[in-house]
Amino acid sequence: MKLLARALQYVVETWRRRDPQFAGAVPEFSLFSLRHSPLWRSLMFHVWDYPFTRPGKLMIAAFFFSSLPGAITDEVPMYMVPVTLLAVVLMVSGMGSVFRWAKVEVTARLPDRIHTGQMLSIVLTARNVSWLPIYDVSAACFSPPSSWAPIRDDSVCRSLPPGKSVELVVQLVAGRRGLYQLPPLRVFSTFPFNLFRNEVGRTLLKPVLVLPDFPELPRLTWHMGDRFQPGGLSLTARVGESPEYVGNREYQPGDALRRIDFRSWARLARPVVKEYHDELNRRVGLVLDTFVPAGPRFAFRSKSRSPAASGGLPEVEAAISLTAAIADMLVREETQIQLLVTGSQMHVFDRFQHQAQIEHLLEILATVDPSRSKFEMAHLPLVPEFSRLSAVIFVLLDWDEPRRKLVRAAKDAGCHIRLLLVRDGKTSEPLDETLRGVTQTLSLRAAVAGEL
Repeated sequence: MKLLARALQYVVETWRRRDPQFAGAVPEFSLFSLRHSPLWRSLMFHVWDYPFTRPGKLMIAAFFFSSLPGAITDEVPMYMVPVTLLAVVLMVSGMGSVFRWAKVEVTARLPDRIHTGQMLSIVLTARNVSWLPIYDVSAACFSPPSSWAPIRDDSVCRSLPPGKSVELVVQLVAGRRGLYQLPPLRVFSTFPFNLFRNEVGRTLLKPVLVLPDFPELPRLTWHMGDRFQPGGLSLTARVGESPEYVGNREYQPGDALRRIDFRSWARLARPVVKEYHDELNRRVGLVLDTFVPAGPRFAFRSKSRSPAASGGLPEVEAAISLTAAIADMLVREETQIQLLVTGSQMHVFDRFQHQAQIEHLLEILATVDPSRSKFEMAHLPLVPEFSRLSAVIFVLLDWDEPRRKLVRAAKDAGCHIRLLLVRDGKTSEPLDETLRGVTQTLSLRAAVAGEL
C-alpha cells in the first residue's frame, strides 16, 4: 500500500509539472496528507496493521512477489506453487476465526501518573468466559501516541481453559510530558500459525498523566529575602516546628481547628484558641514564560494536537524542565512557593504541605502549552500579587519591553528577583545593565541538564 501511494504521488507530481492546467485543477491533492488523515489511519489499522501479524505480512508479500512470474504467462507452471500454498495457509488460518465469538473478560491496572522516560506497566487480567479453550492468547496496545514507544514482549499464554484467568503485562515508555488517553487494550489469539489476530476482548484505559522530567539541582545561594507573614510560619515538612507561643484568645470563625486549646475551653466553658507571634517568612513566586511568536514553525507543530502531548517547542520544553527543577529544589529547602505563573495561567498556593505542593506543581507543568497571546495583556493580573512575595524567579524565553516592565514591577514591589533566560540565540532587545548581576543565560541543553 505504501509503495502504491508513493507511485501515484509521483505520477501526480509529474503531471502537475508538465500540465499547468492540471496543476491548477488539483493544487492540494496529496496522498501523503491522506495517509495522515484519521480516516486513512483507521482504514489501514483495521485492514492491514491489526489483522495481520508480522509473519503474516511477510507471508502475504512473499506470495505476492512469487506469483508475479506466473502472472506474465500461463506457460510457466511455477505460479501454481505459491498460489496453492497460499490457499492452504489461508484455509488453515481461517480456522482461527472460530475464536471471534470466543470472549474474555478483561480488567486492567495501571498508575495514574508517571515521569517522562519512565516505563508504564499495564497489568491486565483476562478471564475466559466461553466454553472452549482459547490458544495463543496475547495482549497489546496498538497505535499509541507518537511520543510513546511500546516495548515488544513475546509472552504468550499457550492455552486458556474455560473459566480460568491469566495475567499479562503490556509495557510502554512515555517520551513526553502531557495528559494522554491511550487506545484500548486488545486481547487476541494468533492460533494456529501466528499469521492472523483474532480479537477476543478489549478494555478501555483511563488517562495517564506524564510528569515532566527534570534534574536534581544542588542547593543554590540565591538571596530570597524575607517578608512579614501574619498568622505564624507556613506549613513545613518537619514535624513539631511551630512559631513562638504568645497566649490565648476567644475563638473566631475561620480559625484553624488545630489551634484550639481544649484545656482552656473546658476551664472557661467557651472555645479558646492559641495565639502565636507573627513571623517573617520566605515566599517565592515562579514565573514561567511560554509566549512564542505566532509563525509558520509554531503553526506547523501545533496543527493537529496539543503541543504538550505532541512535542511542543524545544525552548518551551527546556524552560518547563528548568522550572520543575527549581521548584523541586525550593521545596527541598523548605521554601514556600506561593505563586506559579505558566504563560497566561496564574496559580496561587496558600495551604499546601511541601510534598503535596511539588506533586501539584508537576501536575500543572505537565499540561502547559505554548501561548500565542500578547505577553503584556496576559500578565496584568500578576502585578498585585508581587506585594505578597519576598522573591520572584523568572524563567524567560526572550527579553523585550513587556518582559522588562513585568520584572520592573516585581522589583518596585520590594521583591528579590532572579532572571533565567533560556535561549540559544540573541534576545530581541539587549539586557539591562542593572540586571546583569541577577541574570543568567542558559542554552537549551544547559537548561534541560540543570547547569545553573
